[in-house]
Amino acid sequence: MTELRILLIEDNADDAELIALELEDAGFSHQLHRVELRNELDEALERDDWSLVLCDSRLPGYSGAEAFAWVRERMPFVPFLFCTGGMQVDDPLLADAIEQAHGWVSKDRLTQLPSALKAALGNSTT
Repeated sequence: MTELRILLIEDNADDAELIALELEDAGFSHQLHRVELRNELDEALERDDWSLVLCDSRLPGYSGAEAFAWVRERMPFVPFLFCTGGMQVDDPLLADAIEQAHGWVSKDRLTQLPSALKAALGNSTT
């Protein structure tokens, strides 16, 4: 199995830890690299090829929809999943970005993350 290189755009260290634990429990071989700020995201997109991007909806100084646009601009084919707080998306810009992405998972239901990740990657990992 190929190790996944996952870029996590997340400002909450506790949420990042829960995401990492969920992936480990599901048996994914992965490296998780967390960024929070826009400049950190820019640097991460410059230096690495990612298997997948996971992104929160609200970040310091920018939105998940903006992060999605920046990633798509630089890496249009990398699978992108939103991992957001809550079960509803009220922001129309975020809803549009989720529609264009490979989906989303609520942080309230992280047990759905492994299946969403597999679907985003085309079921090529287990």
